[in-house]
Amino acid sequence: MKKGNHEDTFEFFMFLFSQLSEDCSFELPRPQIMTEREKSWYSQLGGRSSYFIDLMHYQLKNTKVCWRCQKPNYTFDNDNTLMLPIPEKRENCNLEYMLKEYMKENLVVDYSCVECKTVVTIVNIKDIVQDPAILIILLKRYMVIGDGSYKKDEANISFPINDLHFGNSIYKLYAIPQHSGSMVAGHYYARFY
Repeated sequence: MKKGNHEDTFEFFMFLFSQLSEDCSFELPRPQIMTEREKSWYSQLGGRSSYFIDLMHYQLKNTKVCWRCQKPNYTFDNDNTLMLPIPEKRENCNLEYMLKEYMKENLVVDYSCVECKTVVTIVNIKDIVQDPAILIILLKRYMVIGDGSYKKDEANISFPINDLHFGNSIYKLYAIPQHSGSMVAGHYYARFY
């Protein structure tokens, strides 16, 4: 790490996860026939998996239905970190609310339907198809301000210690990495529960 470079706990986690996962990886058998869900999982992982991927990856199914032809289109998102934006409404600044907001239906503008070749606005519906054993959540606290620089959102976020629901699983909080200081300097420390 060079002096003056910003390295945060998320960057460190991603580096560590990637290295450990690669060191412990193994080739997945390629089935003759795969569902779209399995193809997405297989292609994103490059045909490999690891103990860490099995523990920490989740999969979301996105359903987009064209309003004109009514044909559904399915895509899948696979990741090991759930990135949640801080809500603008401070009275609802808790993790359960943030998860509901992230999972709620949202509009997709200028959606190009592959079936009827029409550009329409549609609703995207998210469903959790695979829960991780270990859920990692990143709060998106940094926002771009008018001059192109960044500002940290210091909002307090409340969260349950023992019963956070995501998909069909219930999670217990074990640790939170925290930063104290400014955008250019500071310290990271962990709180364990």
